[in-house]
Amino acid sequence: MLKVVRNLALGVALITLGVAVWRDYGTLIALKRAALAYLVTFFLSGVVLTAGTIGLRAYQPPPPPPKEPRKKPKRRKKKTKHDDAPDTDTEALEAPTTAPEETPETMEASP
Repeated sequence: MLKVVRNLALGVALITLGVAVWRDYGTLIALKRAALAYLVTFFLSGVVLTAGTIGLRAYQPPPPPPKEPRKKPKRRKKKTKHDDAPDTDTEALEAPTTAPEETPETMEASP
């Protein structure tokens, strides 16, 4: 932006110098007016640019919240024809079921 301000001030100074020469002012007065036009334009455009920048920063919308990382979907196990069949490995690990022991008291009670 400084380049824009410099080019604007230089353009105004050259226009002022051209007008002063065209009106047939003296060289010293023309140079003084060109220098004054350059300085005034440079500082005024700097002030306006600074005020505009501050104004734009004040009215900027807040930045969006950071995005959460995408969760990977849980994969479902495909059902196969062997899923319905009982597992022989798990049956071997289970405790065997046995009939209750017969004691003399239970023998008398049975018909």
